[in-house]
Amino acid sequence: MIRDLLIGPQVGDNAAVIDLGDRYLVVTTDPITFAADHIGRYTVHIITKDVTVLGARPLWFFVVMLLPESHRTPGPAETIMTDVRTTCDELSVTLGGGYTEITQGLDRRILVGQMIGEVAPTSLVRKTRIATGDQILLTRSVAIEGTAMLAREKLHLGVFQQPRLVSTVDFERGSERKGSGKGCTLANCKIGECSS
Repeated sequence: MIRDLLIGPQVGDNAAVIDLGDRYLVVTTDPITFAADHIGRYTVHIITKDVTVLGARPLWFFVVMLLPESHRTPGPAETIMTDVRTTCDELSVTLGGGYTEITQGLDRRILVGQMIGEVAPTSLVRKTRIATGDQILLTRSVAIEGTAMLAREKLHLGVFQQPRLVSTVDFERGSERKGSGKGCTLANCKIGECSS
């Protein structure tokens, strides 16, 4: 085992941690294969999550785009990269580069993202330190990212009709409010924000 590799390849860990002495480098790579639209945005958010759950600040993002032969014009790649750049800017992450290729035999776009972040040795969050009685704080709904992507994919394919939000729970007031059927829908849901 390499002495400077604190967390290497193992089941349940999505990022490597490399000891640089005064700081740790956190590196992750992940393919995004099932997002129909906003694949650039989803890729950045999903990869960022893998770094931040370890307590690291995401700093540099790299992306490989494998596009089907039907994407021979620059338009689809430019749209994806606009999404990637905008999301990186929103998260104060530097887009470091990547690669784009038209790939024979693909029926969908595939993005492979890599994020590199840093964390102080005393701030690294490791799941091996989790103990019975620890409190878990959820800042958003469980599995919202995957649920939103799957729903948007099914909607894009015409598998089901657009559902509407009919009520919400105001956790600060402890009350339920009935909706008008307008507002947040799965089609306009983005990770971390809703628009009507």
